[in-house]
Amino acid sequence: MQDQDSRPDGDKQSFAVNVAAPIEDIPRDEKTPATSLAVFDDNEVFLSTAPVRRGTATLTLPIGSSNRTLRVFHGLLDESIKRPTPARMRRNLAMEERLLVRPGCELKLRPLPYKHLRLSCCRVRGRIVMPVKRPDGSVEERPLCNARVTVCEVDASIPWIIRRLPNELVFRLRDEWLAVIRNPPGGPDPAPELSAVRAGLHLTLREDPMAAAQTASPLHQLAHTMAVAQIRAELIANLKLLRPFWCAFPWLDRFYSLDCLKTVDVDADGGFDTEIHYPCHGDHPDLYFKVEQDCHPGGWLTVYAPSIHCNTYWDYCCGTPVKLIVTHPQAAPGRAPSPCVWPYSAGDPASVGSWELLPYTSGVFVVHAALMHTGKVLLFSGTAEVNLPKESRVWDPDTGVMTAQSFGEDLFCCGHATLPDGRILINGGASTAGRGIRSTNIFDPVAQAWNKVADMNHARWYPTTLSLPDGRILTFSGRDQNGAVTAPMEVYDPAANTWTDLPASASKTVDIYPGMHLLWNGKILYTGTRWEGSQPWASPPQTALFDPPSNSWANVGNHVLVNRTEGTSVLLPPLEPAPTAHEHDHPEPPKLSPTLSRVLVAGGPGNPNTPFNARSAEIIDMADAAPAWRRIADMNSPRNNVNCVILPDAKVLFCTGIDGFKWTPNTPSLQAEMFDPQSETWTAMASMTVARQYHSVSVLLPDGRVLNTGSVGAGGNLMSMEVYSPPYLFRGPRPKLSSWPTALGYGAAFTVESPDACRIDKACLIKASTITHHTNTDQRYLRLHPIRHGHCGLRMSSPANARLAPPGYYLLFLLDDCGVPSVGRLIHIG
Repeated sequence: MQDQDSRPDGDKQSFAVNVAAPIEDIPRDEKTPATSLAVFDDNEVFLSTAPVRRGTATLTLPIGSSNRTLRVFHGLLDESIKRPTPARMRRNLAMEERLLVRPGCELKLRPLPYKHLRLSCCRVRGRIVMPVKRPDGSVEERPLCNARVTVCEVDASIPWIIRRLPNELVFRLRDEWLAVIRNPPGGPDPAPELSAVRAGLHLTLREDPMAAAQTASPLHQLAHTMAVAQIRAELIANLKLLRPFWCAFPWLDRFYSLDCLKTVDVDADGGFDTEIHYPCHGDHPDLYFKVEQDCHPGGWLTVYAPSIHCNTYWDYCCGTPVKLIVTHPQAAPGRAPSPCVWPYSAGDPASVGSWELLPYTSGVFVVHAALMHTGKVLLFSGTAEVNLPKESRVWDPDTGVMTAQSFGEDLFCCGHATLPDGRILINGGASTAGRGIRSTNIFDPVAQAWNKVADMNHARWYPTTLSLPDGRILTFSGRDQNGAVTAPMEVYDPAANTWTDLPASASKTVDIYPGMHLLWNGKILYTGTRWEGSQPWASPPQTALFDPPSNSWANVGNHVLVNRTEGTSVLLPPLEPAPTAHEHDHPEPPKLSPTLSRVLVAGGPGNPNTPFNARSAEIIDMADAAPAWRRIADMNSPRNNVNCVILPDAKVLFCTGIDGFKWTPNTPSLQAEMFDPQSETWTAMASMTVARQYHSVSVLLPDGRVLNTGSVGAGGNLMSMEVYSPPYLFRGPRPKLSSWPTALGYGAAFTVESPDACRIDKACLIKASTITHHTNTDQRYLRLHPIRHGHCGLRMSSPANARLAPPGYYLLFLLDDCGVPSVGRLIHIG
């Protein structure tokens, strides 16, 4: 039992002492209790501890404590305490002796009487809940996630505190109690005896006790002391009447002493059930509880620690359940006690969401927008048609701050995509209305500056630009410098800063701003949505599939309703498996498309020569053996110039639009609507505050809201901004992310941490994308599958390859059991 330090000379730094520590008078039917020794110096500095086995223990002590008289405690073993204190040992009724200790000596302690060790045992149980307001205004109680509760015993009672209060505080307690009972918080006096108590207390000495002590004669001071004693007695005698008002005196907290006996984890339902041992045999303990929650930044956060004086369970009856109600603003509730079903109500934000017109404008006419990896939004247009300065704005959604930047060329009606490193590539623009330029610019989100890079090989105005799995950028269509549609396709390599034409077999004449989407298999679908070009197409090109490895096209087929000019298209989130039905129902197996293969087209036409039902929508699943467009339920409103935004709950918001061609008299579609890709149904949402159509943009923000801005209008080009809060922001507290990776490779397992981990059901990635003219090619939704990992963690895997998730920045969202998303965190994939 000798410890050597790590120095080469091997000098002894400790010595061993054998100690006899007997226990006497143990009943025959009782086992020998587990005890231990703890040693401290005269300054109560801890030196050593050791368990007692068969009446003996071996202590290993620092060499500096030899030949000194030390404090040796013998008491019950508490394995949860690694470094005991004298106060803890005394609290557990340990026997204390002072002994002279020498190296190699044998020490013998006095026998410890068994009856001295008898502690009370008490079952303590309860539940920790957090009130959560439901959309209908009612409040439900949810359990607390990832929590632990500490059970403490209070060492002081109300009479004990009154007897020990300094004289000046006795007067303070008397006066404050009188003030409270004159105007009780609940109205009239709770008991008629209070009037008599008031009269009795008023007769006692009323002067300032400090002044009396300084100026009065000894006889007067004696009278003063007798008056204080009388007030103490009156207060204790009226304890039944005093107790209801005790919470009004928080300054009394410091007179309590706590002995925290045990800390236990809370189960998924917020429950705890444990036993405590305390040295008051046969008495009921006075209990106080403290609650902490794990997984917050920095670890455990105390979410429940009310004042001791009015939150003590006096004379706790063992086994009686207690309910602790946590209201800490950062506390995370657990799962909802019942399914989160929200009956639809047209006026309820939990059903339809809510629009808010911001009190400031963009300062520029917004035709183009991009969410950047900084969490801020780039807004700009150009000067053709609108004669505005060549300026952009960077908007911070959290603060509302706008910063201005200048660029040198007219970028009106350009194309754009986000590069893998988060910079924004902008290609094309206008020389004059309807005629393109070859210029390429890059916007740096960190420096907030524009930089000109290599020109394209072809001029383009209204091009579509798309991110590829290898990090390059592909561009289609657009009008050239003469106003004709550009057929050749070219690709930008950010590493080499070069544009390269694809082989002639890749060239395709499709109208300007064609809808293009990268599918799960690396092929690109031309969806047939487009902008009104240099001609009304008598026979619009069929939808088609581009194969990058072979640089070839294959026709897919026509829409059910052929002309989709000025409609929109979106790559839909993958379908989820249907909920498992009862085994006796024998449901048909659901038709699943678990990957990015379904595309929706909606709205149009924007051409006055070929009107048809602009409410219509169609879906194609490119994973089918023979893909074909099929018409689904119509939208609630006709929509030309329509924007759509994929939301964290995998639904798609459709907003903006008009019922006719943009240059003819029309009626705006103010009411937004929500498309559910799972059920393929439309639901009417709240109405926008401002009508928006041509030249408007809609962008998903990291906090889960949607920005709407831009549009031509009756009074000119609109610079107003409004944000939409979807229904999920009105359905309960948002889950939080306390840690997450900033970058991931493909197929990589990763862990995030959340204080709400026990209620998280889903997670997703949504690509930070760019939009113009109702065309958002890079918008894509990737479902993740979180699994609980430890106390705070959620384990999941990143997308398997770059065809699913082209390299770049994505918003990571967690969604709880009620479909409420966390704030999105931008992470780099690839």
